[in-house]
Amino acid sequence: MQFENTKQVLIIGAGGNLGSKLTDRGLALGHEVTVLVRNAESFLARSGLSRRELSIVVGDASDANIVARALEGKDAMVSAAGKVTEGVAFTELFSTIVGAAEQARSFGGRVWMLAGAAALMFPGTQRFIADLPGAPGLYQAHVKNARRLQSTALDWSLMCPGPMLDGPPTPPRSDLRITTDVSPLDLGRWRQAPGLVQTLMLRLKLGELVVRYEDVANIIMSRLDREGPFSGRRVGVALPPGETARKDRWNPASQATSR
Repeated sequence: MQFENTKQVLIIGAGGNLGSKLTDRGLALGHEVTVLVRNAESFLARSGLSRRELSIVVGDASDANIVARALEGKDAMVSAAGKVTEGVAFTELFSTIVGAAEQARSFGGRVWMLAGAAALMFPGTQRFIADLPGAPGLYQAHVKNARRLQSTALDWSLMCPGPMLDGPPTPPRSDLRITTDVSPLDLGRWRQAPGLVQTLMLRLKLGELVVRYEDVANIIMSRLDREGPFSGRRVGVALPPGETARKDRWNPASQATSR
């Protein structure tokens, strides 16, 4: 099958829950996919893929030189690497990967990175969700990473979903709410409520933010063109109004961006 507008894309964190879906969706869309993994054989065994379907670079994403070399000649990079629970190590890894993209000489410059919904703004305010009363302190790492991206000349986007889960093998959804920079939740008159009430309303509506890994992967891998509508923006995603889902055993205080 011939595909239009295919890209040469490097995926970092391809062994994770989201990373595996990014890889699968990239291949399904006809992109030429390269993955950066620590162990090629382990990755192939878990993914069920073969070396005929994609290219593999073996190395550690915390090594900027390895990442920069893997990026040479690529049109785009998508990173789902790291865990917010790792604190300083997480923000350092994020900055290292962005820095490697900045120094890669023949890289096309299109970058998708991953954060969480806490890096979005509360609707109707100039406040990060991470700054609301009662928000876990570890979410400040997402804010720091967002600001790191805002300082770069790269053509970047920052995907900021809530909890993600595996779903049935159905086609990607086209009815999700997608926003830029601001949470996709409709909070109506609660926008102007005191901070603690805003926090409570977000928690009550959390189920609207529970989306499939597959759908988040599709949003990213379908938008690898430079200077698209999400360039230089944080991207939020939610289920249609009135629809909710639940991720069992999910704890906001231990959220990991390589979920």
